[in-house]
Amino acid sequence: RYQLSQTRRAATKQGLFSVEAVQSREDLRDTLSELIRLHQLRWNRIGYPGIFADMRFQKFQEEVTQRFLENGWLWFKTVRMDGNCIAARLGFKFKDSICDYIAGFDDRSPGAKRRPGFSLILSMMEDAIQSKIRTVDLLRGYETYKFEFTSEVFNNWKIVVPNPASRRTLRVRLYRVVHYLGFLRRKVLFEGTMFKVHYRQHRFPRFLFRYVAFRSKKLSEKVANELKMARLSRGTGSRNAGPDG
Repeated sequence: RYQLSQTRRAATKQGLFSVEAVQSREDLRDTLSELIRLHQLRWNRIGYPGIFADMRFQKFQEEVTQRFLENGWLWFKTVRMDGNCIAARLGFKFKDSICDYIAGFDDRSPGAKRRPGFSLILSMMEDAIQSKIRTVDLLRGYETYKFEFTSEVFNNWKIVVPNPASRRTLRVRLYRVVHYLGFLRRKVLFEGTMFKVHYRQHRFPRFLFRYVAFRSKKLSEKVANELKMARLSRGTGSRNAGPDG
């Protein structure tokens, strides 16, 4: 509550930054470019390739956001400080929810200590209340900021029920082999992309040590998050989630 009050004062009374909404196709094109830039810069510094490293995903977002804007489903706002975009948040309306989808922010900006990303989440909540929308859905993921708003956990489940009569057939075995090989291929390509990101950020030979340290840290964090989710699920229960971005 204190952090939200602080970011509201920065955006209103103190006038340190302004929150602006995308309202036209021209705004959308420029703002999406700013979101991509902020998202990629931050995630590359952390050590990840960023979701926009795949140009297919970028083209997909360009088309989808335009369609959503035309249909009134798009929620897209930025925080600007001294004329520069320091944070952007993209969401969409689905049924009785506003879904928080993709964000980017400049964590090295002087305004970063005022949590401009929080300012956009607050704006999303206020828009939901004004429009009488019941839910702001933070979607799946273990990002720390989500647990600053809620301890409720939603899970997506994939349930496969094999046909007992065909469990041992050659077709099923081939499917499992192909599925496993496809999974390995995706993992190898992803790790290769991450390797390149670390090389660009740190160069040889330093990038080798940074890469190993980064992957070790992320693996331990993943295990810790899984244990945390298990504790929360036992304590509060869990139920299936809606659509995920």
